[in-house]
Amino acid sequence: MFTVLWLKGVVHKMAKVTVKFFGDVSRIAGIKQMEVEIPGDLTLHDLLLILKKKLGERIYEHVVDTKRMEIKRTVIVFIDGRNAMGTGGLKSKIKDKSIVAFFPPGVGGSKHN
Repeated sequence: MFTVLWLKGVVHKMAKVTVKFFGDVSRIAGIKQMEVEIPGDLTLHDLLLILKKKLGERIYEHVVDTKRMEIKRTVIVFIDGRNAMGTGGLKSKIKDKSIVAFFPPGVGGSKHN
């Protein structure tokens, strides 16, 4: 369902996105999950700028390598179950009802004898 935003004489449909944080990323964000309204279809980077305003600079700094303008190796981002690194990185599209999840990188595994 869309909310409508009137901005500078233009009607924008507001999309709702679910954002989930896991591991140390949730500690940095200060929450585990939130709903965010975004103006229409945006990119992952646009969403991160919104999260930066809502949650503070640390979440943005943890995820974005600003020199290379790419996702840092300190986090894995999934958009609707797909790794954002394979869908355009920071340019990956976020749409209405998307679920964006931020995970710490996986380590190790189990060895069965």
